Amino acid sequence: MRDDGLDLDEPGPSPSPANDAEAVDTGPAGPKTTPAPYPLAPSKPAGADFPQVIREIMVGHKMTRVAWGDDGIYIFLQDDRLRLRKAAGTVHDLIVSGGDIQATDWVIARLH
Repeated sequence: MRDDGLDLDEPGPSPSPANDAEAVDTGPAGPKTTPAPYPLAPSKPAGADFPQVIREIMVGHKMTRVAWGDDGIYIFLQDDRLRLRKAAGTVHDLIVSGGDIQATDWVIARLH
């Protein structure tokens, strides 16, 4: 036992894969869990990043951003160009912004 009262030889609770806020120590005494000293980042962003968007568009999907707030606004490939369909139904060449390239909230558009 250490001076601070923590017994490192005392077996801890068994590791739980469902609890991401724990770190597992698999030392010679066997697995032990201890709370992580900081919150762990989510394992995956909520949506796709821009390289994934390009892959999805290449196979025919229409993609939108959650930040746009409207599935009627989406991008797609037409005649080897990226196109943007606006909510009013007009279609334009897409001018990609830095924000769009860095975004990770891209999802496949649900067309009605």
